[in-house]
Amino acid sequence: MSDNAVVVGAFSKKASPVWSINCIVERVFSTFPNLSLSFQHVAGEVNPADPLSRGVPMTNEDWDNWRDALDV
Repeated sequence: MSDNAVVVGAFSKKASPVWSINCIVERVFSTFPNLSLSFQHVAGEVNPADPLSRGVPMTNEDWDNWRDALDV
């Protein structure tokens, strides 16, 4: 799950026209050639990982939202 549509598209296609993203995608798939991934775009406003990725400590409510988003 990612709120970055460009990254979701790049990993889904295993390539990107953006050089820096393409380097990362190529490295991941060359390191793990049998890797099978599933990507889903989620809006930033509802991305349960967004606060944590910005350095904001997660609350109990954030953890509940994370579990709900993953259907755990």
